[in-house]
Amino acid sequence: MNGLVIHAPNWLGDSILCRSAVAGLLGAHGGRAAVVAHPRVSELWRAWPGLDVVETHPGSWLADVVATSRQLRSLGTWEQGVLFSASFRSAATLAWAGVQRRVGFSGGGRSFLLTDPVPRVPAGRMHYSREFFHLLPAHVEPREAPPFAWPEAALVRARAEVAAHGLDPRAYVAIAPGSAGAAKRYRPAAWREVVRQVVPQVPVVLLGTAADREWAEEVRSGAESRVANLCGATDLAMLAHVLAGARAFAGADSGAAHLAAAVGCPCVVLFGPGDPAETSPVGPDVEVLRDGLWCSPCRSRRCLRPEAPSECMDRIAPEQVASALLRLSNRS
Repeated sequence: MNGLVIHAPNWLGDSILCRSAVAGLLGAHGGRAAVVAHPRVSELWRAWPGLDVVETHPGSWLADVVATSRQLRSLGTWEQGVLFSASFRSAATLAWAGVQRRVGFSGGGRSFLLTDPVPRVPAGRMHYSREFFHLLPAHVEPREAPPFAWPEAALVRARAEVAAHGLDPRAYVAIAPGSAGAAKRYRPAAWREVVRQVVPQVPVVLLGTAADREWAEEVRSGAESRVANLCGATDLAMLAHVLAGARAFAGADSGAAHLAAAVGCPCVVLFGPGDPAETSPVGPDVEVLRDGLWCSPCRSRRCLRPEAPSECMDRIAPEQVASALLRLSNRS
C-alpha cells in the first residue's frame, strides 16, 4: 500500500486551521502521503515539504470526482484517507479512487461513502482547529505544522511588487477589505475612515483578489499616495510574503486573516456573522473586534435581515479598528 491520502478543505482559512491535525497524521504515518486540494488552496499545500499534491477540477462534480480519483489511482493504491473537507464530492472522490479506509465528518448525505464517519460537534461548542483533531486516530496527537516552504521566486516577486509602490519591508500595514461572504464585509466608507486615521503614521497595502480591486479603490480614495492597492496582483505565495513583511494586518473574518496569523503577522480581525469561538485565526498576536449584536453569530454568508443588512459589521467603529491596528503595528 502507498499510504495516506488527505483531502484538504476547499477554503484557505479551514486549510490553515487543519494544519496541526495534518502534521499529527503525517508524523504518525511516516510513509508516503498525498493531499487532494482545490486549486485555490493547492499552493498552500505545495509549501509543505515532501507532500504530493493532486489538484481537484472545479466545475461539474461528477467530472471532478472521475478526474481526481483517476489521478489518485495513477499514483498507486491508498490504504487510508482522511477527509478534512466535509463535502459530498470529497467523500465520493476517495471512494472512487479505491481508498480502503475513509475517515471524515458525517452528514451531508455522505456517510455511506465513509468507512469511519465522525459526528460533527454542535455549532459554537469548539474551535474548528480542535474539531479537526477528532478525525485523528486515538493514538495520534496533533503537532505543530512545519514552516511554510514558499518558492523563493515568490519572495522576490512580492518584494518587487511592494517596492514598485515605494514601500520598504516592515514599513507598512496590510488591510484586506474584502471577504468571500457578503455579510462579512466592512463597508468601503468604514475602511476609508480606518485608512484616513492610519496613513499619517504608516502606509497601507490593500490586499485581496481581483474581484476586490474595485472595492479597494473605493477604500483608497483620497489617500492614493500612501495606499497601495495590490488586490489581484499577488498569488497565494506572494500574498504570504507581503503579509509576513507587514507590521500588522486588519481584515474581516477571511482566508487572508488566517494566512496573516499563520505567518506571524499581528492581526485585527473583524467578526460579525461569524463566531470567533469557532473560526478565529490562530496566531501569536490576534485581536478580535465584534459588536455582539443580538443576531450574531448567525454564521450566514448573506445577511438574513434585509431591513438592516450587516448591522453587526457596521456597528464596529472605524476608530476601534484604526486604534487596534496602530497599536499592534507599533509593537513590531
